Amino acid sequence: MKLLLWTERVLVQVAISFIVGILGGNIWDKPYIPIFLTLITMLTAYSITNHIRFFLYSCFIILGILAINYHPILHHETNTTLEVTILEVVHNTYNTNLTVYDLPYKYIIQVTNSEYEFTPYDKIIVEVEPVTDTIKYNPADMDYALYLKSEGISSTLKATNIVSFTQVDNWFETLNNKISNLIYNVFKAKDQGIVSVLMLGDKSTLDADVYASYSQLSITHILVISGFHLGIIFLIVKNILIQIGFSHYERFAGATIIMWLYVLIIGFSVSIVRAALLFTIMSIAFCVDEESDMLTSIAIASLIMLIQNPFALFGISFQLSFFAVIIIACYDLAKDYLDTDVPNEGLILSAIISACNVPIVSYYFFSISVVGILANVLLLPVFSTLIVLIGAVLAIAIFNINIAIVLAYPITAIINLCNELVMLISNVGAIYIGRMSFLQIVLYYTIVGLVIISIINVQYQKVCGMINIGLCIVFYSTFRPQFEITQLYVGQGDSTVIRTHNNSIIVVDGGLSSGASKIQNHIRYLGKNTIDLVVVSHTDTDHVGGILELLNRGQSIGMIVVPPINIENDAIGAQLISLCNQNNIPIIEATTGEIIAIDDVVLSVLAPAGTSSDKNENSLVVELNYKDFSMLFTGDIGVNTENTINFDDIDVLKVAHHGSKTSTSTNFLNQTKPEYAVISCGFKNIYGHPHEIVLETLDTHNIETFRTDLNGAIKIQLTGDDIFITSYIK
Repeated sequence: MKLLLWTERVLVQVAISFIVGILGGNIWDKPYIPIFLTLITMLTAYSITNHIRFFLYSCFIILGILAINYHPILHHETNTTLEVTILEVVHNTYNTNLTVYDLPYKYIIQVTNSEYEFTPYDKIIVEVEPVTDTIKYNPADMDYALYLKSEGISSTLKATNIVSFTQVDNWFETLNNKISNLIYNVFKAKDQGIVSVLMLGDKSTLDADVYASYSQLSITHILVISGFHLGIIFLIVKNILIQIGFSHYERFAGATIIMWLYVLIIGFSVSIVRAALLFTIMSIAFCVDEESDMLTSIAIASLIMLIQNPFALFGISFQLSFFAVIIIACYDLAKDYLDTDVPNEGLILSAIISACNVPIVSYYFFSISVVGILANVLLLPVFSTLIVLIGAVLAIAIFNINIAIVLAYPITAIINLCNELVMLISNVGAIYIGRMSFLQIVLYYTIVGLVIISIINVQYQKVCGMINIGLCIVFYSTFRPQFEITQLYVGQGDSTVIRTHNNSIIVVDGGLSSGASKIQNHIRYLGKNTIDLVVVSHTDTDHVGGILELLNRGQSIGMIVVPPINIENDAIGAQLISLCNQNNIPIIEATTGEIIAIDDVVLSVLAPAGTSSDKNENSLVVELNYKDFSMLFTGDIGVNTENTINFDDIDVLKVAHHGSKTSTSTNFLNQTKPEYAVISCGFKNIYGHPHEIVLETLDTHNIETFRTDLNGAIKIQLTGDDIFITSYIK
């Protein structure tokens, strides 16, 4: 690789400037703010240095800002009838999702109860209506709207009528089907899924548990067709052409053409096109100059993709794949600069890439897997070999299916061994670190960079080791938890997650069964995977459904506190007790006077005094105290229960029954005197919660009110004697 100076890599500078513009344009709603800041910064830099290149930087930064704010992908379809071509077909439980394009736009069209068998490249005329965009309510929720944009999809539509359907057959679809049939005939049913993924990128028949295990170890890139697979194909074809006697130019051109033919057969997914584009640019560079500057090739590929779709920058596949090749390029530059050879280079480089991907993986999945890094290093060469062997067996199957079936046995044995190993270790060694902050990311990469330098050149090991000891201490100290309370948005339900200063997790209610994933994601976002205490106010499904689902998933829970339950008349309560017994989780039926302490957080049960046939009035009423802070959790109690309890002054009120008019009376507020109120309710729920009377009563008492339906997740933090409440949706 050429040891070019930074100033010689103009395209790298242009790409970085364009990316900075995209990031800046995404932060501010109004594009004129980052544009103004760019111009001010550019003029200041130019006045100090007199370097004309700052004008170049500013131009591409501004182009990035404009691209992210005015790109056609932001277009929302207003036409009710579309004539489109199908790109991808995904069958779900209740509908079929068609990814379609009508240049320059791509959409997802949801189809239900259709008589047609849709396949890629078919053409349809369809009447549609818009589907409301998914809103990200909680910090740990997936930003589905941004994900769709990163995949180049403008919006989601619902089909109301298929006007016409035209089936289109082409040679590459036919070839794809023939390869699928070969896989079906050669390999056993339980092995067909993973073989189809490796050769065609088809996950439809892949065992869900197997894929989940690879995902937990963050090694799904081994399965999903991307740069890893295309690289193998490219190298195999290039080496074959070398053996045949093709010239330097011919073998690069031939390998590139074969690679794009393969892409055409398996489909133009974003990750595949990105990898093929990078290989193509590098091939052209090698043909022109017989040497390629990898960083410049990466810059060109990224510019082409980001100009076409600037939102691709926010996709995890884009980030992981480009980051991996950037690491390889920087590693080669460092090795050339230090003029040294590294033993076991392939294994070490694989480990470095896995280690450098930790911040990206933790951002999306909140955990890292040390075992996963080792599995990646070990399995990459195995799957590289498997891809070659499977391809050879399928080629033999064209001429003699019986020989191919025999040759497939050792391949399936290796696949099954790998799958068993991955499923065995998938839950071992996972470290939940939460979403890393900017400071933590900077410290982490500094530490990793020093480790890489010490590996490449041993003479720096002592110095790097000394510096890293201090940096590791600082890095570890940044993970010190702080007391916080988060009222999650779980739709028309209720769920609160409390983290103590010693990183213990308390969950008050779990919402509906769908709330389980939101709770799990949030505690992992906080850097934990266990719950120390669950408080269930009562056994209505909108409060306990998520807890039941967590128990069914085997979630680690230290203890569960519930109000008195009459199992003869409460089927849900009986189910809860049964699941606790199955999972060996202690369950306490608490009444007035019960006190539970975790770290310095004290939960005092104020009600109920006994058992009531009315679940709502039988709700646990719990006062949380931490230092001078107090918050009252009221379940779904009504005015009758409010009038039977003597309350102290509190700081924050968790409003009862989602803001129903049956609760939160004037007398109750006069007693408790909260400064803030939190209401948990679903967006545009059918019950009309919160009720206008309750909102007016809270307003009359000058109580600042937060609502999950409008504000999303609501976070309460303490700084000294001050209470800070922030909402996820501003």
